Amino acid sequence: MKEFAEAYLGKTVTNAVVSVPAYFNDSHHQATKDAGTIAGLNVLRIIDEPTAAAISCGLGKKLNADLFCGTLDPVEKALQDAKLDKSQIHDIVLVSDSTCIPKIQKLLQDFFSGKELNKSINPVEAVAYGAAVQAAILSGDKHTSCSHGVPQIEVTFDIDANGILSVSAVDKSTRKENKITITNDKGHLSKEDIERMVQGAEKHKAEDEKQRDKVSSKNSLESYAFNMKATVEDEKLQGKINDEDK
Repeated sequence: MKEFAEAYLGKTVTNAVVSVPAYFNDSHHQATKDAGTIAGLNVLRIIDEPTAAAISCGLGKKLNADLFCGTLDPVEKALQDAKLDKSQIHDIVLVSDSTCIPKIQKLLQDFFSGKELNKSINPVEAVAYGAAVQAAILSGDKHTSCSHGVPQIEVTFDIDANGILSVSAVDKSTRKENKITITNDKGHLSKEDIERMVQGAEKHKAEDEKQRDKVSSKNSLESYAFNMKATVEDEKLQGKINDEDK
């Protein structure tokens, strides 16, 4: 793919953004990034295919009109299952990457008769935020006294350049703090592993190119033979080519 991109662009490609299926987990993402490194690419970011598709809508909104409108179907289904009318909804909290798309937000706001959307929490962090708050509550002192029965918890998220997520939660009333660090080391190749694979790929590069040229030549010959056969058997040329030439 790197060679195809370079041939199309007419220049060397070193940086890339790679899209992957939505079901890929962190291990899959890391494996994809490692594969890019082995191929000689600096993978700037791994994004899900639905996200990539959503980004592309900026190049032609009409192409995704059905996709956007389909977003309201799950909303209506959720209301039906809960036996609620949209007028009974007190707060609309945005969750996941897709709700960051302005068009999606506009559709939701219009659906709920212009009601303001709750944007106090980053949609991408909403689920993690709720889980962190729940963890802080469960790990805290059951006898902690909170104002009006509502715990005052300060949650901090920090993601470093290596994709390591650190979450800390502090109960403001007791100052009790809990921390957790989430890494993506599972399935991650070491620097030495990647270097060894890069060297191996370079070592067999000439052999691979020779094999590729051989296959390409074979395909070209077969294509030429097929075209010649089709030409000879063309009804328009019947009688113009003698049997000896055939």
